[in-house]
Amino acid sequence: MTPSATSIIVQSTVLELAAGYKELVGEPRIVGLNAHPKFSRLLGKAKRKDLSPNLGTELRDVQLKDLTNDQVEDLAAFVSIRGVVVFRDQQLSVEDHLAFAQRLGDLQETNHPCSKGLHPALLPIAADKDSKFAPGEAWHSDMCEEPYPPGYSILYMEKVPASGGDTLYANMYAAYDKLSPPMKKFLEGKTAVTRRGTRKYRGNLEQGRNTACSHPVIRTHPVTGWQMLFTNEPCAVHLDGHSPLESEHILRMLAQHIEKSPEFQIRLHWEAHSVAIWDNRAVQHQAIWDYWPAERKGRRVAVIGGKPYYDPNGKSQAEEWGENEAPRFLRHAEE
Repeated sequence: MTPSATSIIVQSTVLELAAGYKELVGEPRIVGLNAHPKFSRLLGKAKRKDLSPNLGTELRDVQLKDLTNDQVEDLAAFVSIRGVVVFRDQQLSVEDHLAFAQRLGDLQETNHPCSKGLHPALLPIAADKDSKFAPGEAWHSDMCEEPYPPGYSILYMEKVPASGGDTLYANMYAAYDKLSPPMKKFLEGKTAVTRRGTRKYRGNLEQGRNTACSHPVIRTHPVTGWQMLFTNEPCAVHLDGHSPLESEHILRMLAQHIEKSPEFQIRLHWEAHSVAIWDNRAVQHQAIWDYWPAERKGRRVAVIGGKPYYDPNGKSQAEEWGENEAPRFLRHAEE
């Protein structure tokens, strides 16, 4: 049965498989379906600054540790709509970080060598004078090769360089909307195989568990119901049903569509003790390593976002965007 924004969500159970990774029984928790149509419980006392018309928001005078359950519900839906939301002047210990992330969903284990000896959901994000590369230098969404990729990622930045070290974000709702009608029709219903451990970036083989699965190229968001482009060049191997040559050119074209469209990108400037929460289903991001030999240090926790699916009845963000930025299912709640 195809999931939808109004599906009944069952508390997930995680089983350890002999293959060495986790599989969910039932669906993971999806937070945000009970948000207030105007997000007033979250935004009531916050100072809001949108970073672009359709992507990115900075909220000040909000402490993540102090949010109520209702405010977290609003936050989840707000992040799914705005793509990425930034909070300044946060003081989050590792324990605080993990506890807050768990309120947004089931924690996702990283299976990354950098997490060895740490909590399995905690991933250090760091580069300094001794680094040969910085994490995340290619456009991507986190852990896209997983059968259940992350929904939300929560990155806490502990130390930043005097300048540089920004992160680019791209809106995948808009990436879908800006495809031509014939290209949308061609891609809808298609799937692409993603695999970790096969692609290189700047000569560095991705480390970690070698997994492979097929995901829809056009994906429907479980909270907003909007269609999104969901291909990731660093780990996309080929399009199901297409030759290697066809796959290579189609996937490269889609990657260039994201890379060369500044109209649906933002550039986030980090400050120490900032937190960015982004929706991996709705955005891709790219770290800029322009600060060598300075140090940039943070940590990321992600939560499981459910198995990707395509619903032909899904809507376009452009179709619903207007004075009321809430998607249709939240507007119905207000009525």
